[in-house]
Amino acid sequence: MDLIPQPVTTASWPLFEVAAFCREHSVEALLGSLSLLTVALLVDYLMRLNRKLRAALQDAAGLEQSLRQTSGNLEARVAERTADLSLRSEVLDRISRGLPLPDIFKDFCRQVEQRHSDAQCCILIHDENGRYMAYAASRPPPGCYFKLAQDVDTAETVTPLATRSIIPDVLHLPWWQPHRSTARKTGLRSIWIEPILDHRARVVGSLLLLHRQPQKIPRAAELAQLEDYARLAALAVDHCRTEQELRIAATAFETQDGILVTDAAHTIVRANPAASEITGYSEGELLGQTPLLFRSDRHDAAYYQAIDAAIGERGYWRGEIWQRRKNGEVYPQWQTITAVVANDGTVTHHVTSFSDITAYKHAEEQIRLLAFYDPLTRLPNRRLLIDRLDQALVASVRSRRHGALMFLDLDNFKILNDTQSHHVGDLLLLEVGRRLQHCVRAKDTVARLGGDEFLVMMEDLDENAGHAAVQAETVAEKIRSALAQPYYLEAAAGSAGPRTIEHQCTSSIGITLFHDQEGRSDDYLKRADLAMYQAKSAGRNAIRFFDPAMQESLAKRTALADDLRKATDLNQLHLLFQLQVDADNRPVGVEALIRWNHPERGAIAPGDFMPLAEETGQVASVGLWVLTAACSRLAAWALLPEARGLSLAVNLSSRQFRQPDFVTGLRRLLAESAVDPNRLILELTEGLILENVDDTITKMGLLKALGVRFAMDDFGTGYSSLSYLQRLPLDQIKIDESCIRELPDNIGNAGIVRTIIGLCSSLGIPVVAEGVETAAQYRFLHEKGCSYFQGYLFSQPLTEEELLERLARVSL
Repeated sequence: MDLIPQPVTTASWPLFEVAAFCREHSVEALLGSLSLLTVALLVDYLMRLNRKLRAALQDAAGLEQSLRQTSGNLEARVAERTADLSLRSEVLDRISRGLPLPDIFKDFCRQVEQRHSDAQCCILIHDENGRYMAYAASRPPPGCYFKLAQDVDTAETVTPLATRSIIPDVLHLPWWQPHRSTARKTGLRSIWIEPILDHRARVVGSLLLLHRQPQKIPRAAELAQLEDYARLAALAVDHCRTEQELRIAATAFETQDGILVTDAAHTIVRANPAASEITGYSEGELLGQTPLLFRSDRHDAAYYQAIDAAIGERGYWRGEIWQRRKNGEVYPQWQTITAVVANDGTVTHHVTSFSDITAYKHAEEQIRLLAFYDPLTRLPNRRLLIDRLDQALVASVRSRRHGALMFLDLDNFKILNDTQSHHVGDLLLLEVGRRLQHCVRAKDTVARLGGDEFLVMMEDLDENAGHAAVQAETVAEKIRSALAQPYYLEAAAGSAGPRTIEHQCTSSIGITLFHDQEGRSDDYLKRADLAMYQAKSAGRNAIRFFDPAMQESLAKRTALADDLRKATDLNQLHLLFQLQVDADNRPVGVEALIRWNHPERGAIAPGDFMPLAEETGQVASVGLWVLTAACSRLAAWALLPEARGLSLAVNLSSRQFRQPDFVTGLRRLLAESAVDPNRLILELTEGLILENVDDTITKMGLLKALGVRFAMDDFGTGYSSLSYLQRLPLDQIKIDESCIRELPDNIGNAGIVRTIIGLCSSLGIPVVAEGVETAAQYRFLHEKGCSYFQGYLFSQPLTEEELLERLARVSL
């Protein structure tokens, strides 16, 4: 009994201790050993313990039921997720196999319907204009449901959720009345519409779930599933369209146009076969190169800079460009360069497409030739001449220079055509066209109006009308002479007679000048035509001007030119001599000055006939006469004590000095005259020297080797020859009289003269001042270091007798 705990302590035993005590002792022994109070407490404790055990058993049963329910939900979700993955896997498999989009969607809709047994699924795809173009469904519903998807009104009957549309019951739509019987027959009452968005978030179609019973607003899980379906459909659309675009791009890349793709550094990374065919380079030769490989010399740097600027501003450039093939051939391209821009705005690539437009340019040239050129001679026709004449009229107003229009007609051309056939006549016209082009400058226009009529337009003649008329008449005379030369023409095959026909013909030429826009182009053509008919009326083979007064002036000039040709033979030319002195007023040389004693007009100054000699080509013969006379005088003076020390300066014209045999002829003349070449000074102008510096230096060197000396005449008149002074073998510099005039008061002239004298002094070249007329001019020049002087202050032009007489006085 000692083992029985006390009542108080017994009640506080733990449950496992009570249970252990009961197992060790029988109930009878237990009850017998306990007091009544203790038994009561034990019974109470056991009852409470029983209640707790029952509650625990009930909780365990509830937990088991909850676990079974949770396990079922998990199995359903796993099954649903497995179905989703299976659907996605099958769609991706069909996409990877490249199946057509309708086939993919048809199977897709079938699988969706298996998961939603009470619904039909279909997919609508938009066209480029946003309208439904095609659909896919396992069992296509009536067309009214597709129209509903397009025209659904979201104001009253649709519950919009984001961008989707939910129609709980189509029978509640007020405008669905005509289709209620269709809805009852098919049982399709509710429509869920989910937009299909591509990777750029653009709507490309719609996914429709059509339920057979009215539906409430779908739960979030259902909406998420619907959205998953739409995303999967969008993936198929994106992939198929991307593949289609790639196929199109690949086909475009294989087009007949050349395509080059360059990276940001302008290195070629792709080239299609057409690019190789056009450029002549293989794909391997193109890759790694830059478009600089194709550049020709037809464009300057500014042209390419303009292309880069256009691409930078607009993102592309399009136009014609001349490129070079691998074989060196330069050809025209039509080219488009487009910049490829990344999302951040940087240019990553350039795509250049180009085509060879050689054939197009040839066709264009042929069309232009037919429109603006004579088909026989390929000379400009009337239309092109009128266009150029219009431009020349405008240019003459700006430049204040005259132009000339010549109308030419071949004399008796019809006789040749009638007797020798049109074939021979055409050959004559071709040769006439060639001869006309050889007679004029490159900037002048030779045109054929038709038949045997030709036109010549000359621009940029003199500002003075008289001088311009002289220039035009000179060219016209050259043309008349060239056309009068014999023609040797091949007879047509099979014709009787000689194979080569010799023919001579003359031409009648009418001329009119223009220098303003008082008249129209047609007016000037009429004037030239009238002048040409005057030439024909004068007996053909003649030249006539539209202006009678100018015609009279030209007639006098022509007569003067004819007289000049005879002047040398008739001993009408003679020389005068002007002394040159040193600083002590001692004679050191003379300059030869040509004069013409005309039997009717008297003494004619060089300024009146030497330009005529230049224009008519007689200056060479006149210049040769001067050189011959100068050498003859030097030979005679060598025998006179008062004159044997003089030098003799002779002016040379550009045409005379440029003759190929000038050096040889002068060497022969010096040898025949037996004169000291050191006494002969040839004066060249700055303009003559600068025409062709290298040729001038070569000829001067050859003559210097003979002993001939050189002077640069008219120095300081504006030519930029200072940089050539060190290269030229000069013995004298002659300051032009225009710089001496108004010395010493004119500050500008004084500065020029000081500079010339100082420069020549540093180079060791003596200076001769021309045109010295006053003592003040002489003092200024002497103070500045001038070496020699020439002018009326010392001597007027003298005859040989006057010169020798004066020299004799000085020597005394």
